[in-house]
Amino acid sequence: DKTKTYMLAMIFGLLIPAVLIVIVELMNNKLYTDNDIKMITKLPILGHIRHTDNTAKVVSVDSQRSLFTEGLRLVRTKIEFITKRKNNISIMVSSAESGDGKTHFVINLAGVYSLVSKKVLLMDLDVRNPQVSKRLGFDKVNGLVNVLIGDNTIDEVIVKADDEIPYDVLPVGVVPPNPAELLRSDEMKQTLEYLKSKYDFIIVDTSPLGLVSDSYAISSMVDVTLFVVRVGKTDKTFFRNFVNQVNNDVLDHSYITVNDIPKPK
Repeated sequence: DKTKTYMLAMIFGLLIPAVLIVIVELMNNKLYTDNDIKMITKLPILGHIRHTDNTAKVVSVDSQRSLFTEGLRLVRTKIEFITKRKNNISIMVSSAESGDGKTHFVINLAGVYSLVSKKVLLMDLDVRNPQVSKRLGFDKVNGLVNVLIGDNTIDEVIVKADDEIPYDVLPVGVVPPNPAELLRSDEMKQTLEYLKSKYDFIIVDTSPLGLVSDSYAISSMVDVTLFVVRVGKTDKTFFRNFVNQVNNDVLDHSYITVNDIPKPK
C-alpha cells in the first residue's frame, strides 16, 4: 500500500525532528532572545549590544560608526529620556553572575559618554573582583578604598583621561576585607555626592548582584540601574532567581541590557 507507506514515512519524518527539537529546547538553559527574558521578568529591555571583534581598549571610541557603538548610543539616549535630562546622570551597572560582559559594557558605555562630554567618570566598585581596574591597567594603584579608609583624598586617586582612555577612572585600590560595610558607609555616600558635583556623567561598575549584596547600597544613590544579560551565557534558572531577589528588594529604576548579540548569519 504505497499511500499508507508514504503517510507513515511523512509522519515519522516530521515527528522525529520535532521530538529532537523539543528535547534540545528543554535541555537549553541559556538566555538567547528577548522572549526568553520577557518570560522571566517584566523589567524593561533598554538596549541591545552587538558582538564585536575589535580588540581596542575602548572600542566605542575606536570604532564610532559600528553597530556595537550605535547600540551603546541608543542606551545613552534612552537613559536621557528616563532621567529627563542630558547631564548630571549617574548609572550603576551590575549583572546576575560573572562572565556576562559587564566590564566590557561599562568601559565602552563610558567611552560613548566621553564623545559628548569631557566630564565623564568610570568608577570601579566591583571591590571583590576589580576587572575594570585590571583591564585598564590600574590594578596596582591606590583608589577608592584608600580614600574610604583615609589614606588618600579622592582627587589624588582619580586617573585622568588621556589619548587611550578618554575619560577619568576611579580604580578600586587595595581590596578590603569588608567591602559591603565600606560601600554602605557615610564616607561612600559623601564621596559619591562630591563626584556628582564634579562630573556630568558617572558610570559605576559593581559586583554581580546575583552573587553578592555589596551593590544594593549604591543602587539607591544613582539615577539608573542596568543589569547586563549575555546572549548564550546567562543561565535562565540563575537569572530567574536573581530577578525574584531584585523584585523582593524593590530596586526601582532598573532595566535590562542584552549584551554580546551574535552577528547575523
